[in-house]
Amino acid sequence: MKIIGKSSEDEMVSQFLIQEIKSERWKNKIFKIMEHDNIDKKIVLKPNLGDINENKIRKLILKKFRGYNNKELFENFPKKIDWNWAMLDKNDILKIKYITYDYWEELTNGTRFAKDSVKNIKNNIEIFGVSNNGFIELSEYIKRGNKIDPLIILAPSENKDNMIVLEGHARLTAINLVIEHIKEIKVLIGFAEEKILNKWDTY
Repeated sequence: MKIIGKSSEDEMVSQFLIQEIKSERWKNKIFKIMEHDNIDKKIVLKPNLGDINENKIRKLILKKFRGYNNKELFENFPKKIDWNWAMLDKNDILKIKYITYDYWEELTNGTRFAKDSVKNIKNNIEIFGVSNNGFIELSEYIKRGNKIDPLIILAPSENKDNMIVLEGHARLTAINLVIEHIKEIKVLIGFAEEKILNKWDTY
């Protein structure tokens, strides 16, 4: 792992929304929240991190969208996190786990390591009847040399190898499917005390 710059909670929230709004699964929910509250789409699509009011609005959107920062996905989420930009190599990528969630647990035969999803996907084992085609298509996109958006990762301050993905599960899966074609990836990574991280419901 190579740290390349400092980040912040405001940037994490912005990145989370930017990535999720690109998802066919989630984009309509985010747009409906914004339409209901009469929020200009550019606040998410073209964020100004220097605008305090915009940062507050994005946190409100993420609260309504995924429970930030103490409900749903963010139940018991750490309050104090040191956010950084970093580059991860192949060995780093292989250490990343999924969040605690039944689909990801089944896909990895209980290990939650993203690398362990590869065997089931390549054997065309579908978990809960969910197609693997999205992972495969995205992996082919990566294999052709296309750039992918940064993942959002968390890790204990005391053991930075013990990484878990907060946002970017599908991208992480696709990366592992073509890991031999990957040199390194850019991530937004947050470090928190392990005893605090252990309280997060999906850690």
